[in-house]
Amino acid sequence: MPKNPWNYIGSGSIPTDPDVEAYIAELSGLGSTITSLEEQALTTFALGLKAAGLWVLARRINPLMGSVLAGAAAALVKNVGGSVDVLSNYVGSDWSVLQGLQGNGTNTNINPNWQPTAAQMLGYFGAYYSGNDAIVTGSIALFGGINSAGGDHIGIRNNGTDLLAYLGQTTWEINYGASGLERGLSAINRETVDYLELIQGISPVDSSIAVNTLGDLNTPLLIGATGVHGGPMQNVMGPGQYLGGYFFFDALTAAQITALGNLIQAMYSTIGR
Repeated sequence: MPKNPWNYIGSGSIPTDPDVEAYIAELSGLGSTITSLEEQALTTFALGLKAAGLWVLARRINPLMGSVLAGAAAALVKNVGGSVDVLSNYVGSDWSVLQGLQGNGTNTNINPNWQPTAAQMLGYFGAYYSGNDAIVTGSIALFGGINSAGGDHIGIRNNGTDLLAYLGQTTWEINYGASGLERGLSAINRETVDYLELIQGISPVDSSIAVNTLGDLNTPLLIGATGVHGGPMQNVMGPGQYLGGYFFFDALTAAQITALGNLIQAMYSTIGR
């Protein structure tokens, strides 16, 4: 029997979304389920992206939802990368329905099997940190990739006190000294080769003007660590430091950055993350 196109949740009703339904089916195939509240939050998020014209700009989205660790491998949008994410070295106790995935400080990471090309370096790259601000210590990466030959770099990293951002060159382009990594959404966005923005939540907090000759990334872009071509990963998130999801898009305008940030924050606020 076909699924009713309306889900009755609480006192109201919301329409379903075929892409969210496909994601839920993929979760089921991995032995994972989501609650009605999570489905409501995801559906509202997906429909909001489509209404704002952002869905067609999405490259890869993994909201990290589900009842068990295996479900964290499913991506809602996968226009780049593999069919599922590779969850490297996580164990069942690293998964929290409320917070997402915590690292082990040694070798955990999410690998979407994507090495951005030079053209793809123009884009929006964001992740949601869902751990406690108070335990953000040392050098940990929300996401990152480094070419061993000193080529193109991409990532956001906390160095203990500052938040460092880079996209397309061998040195840090932004050193945001006002704070380190904070709970919530952090992102970088490059619309042109000579302008990079660091975003927290819905707004840019710092920027850099530097002329870049962008090249391909020659190592997988990792989430929760920094991938290093020809060497061991670096800046691995540790115990109590949680990833709540990641969001990769084509380059966005200021209005689109705000719209996306609001949608992401509303989704996680709905489920208590």
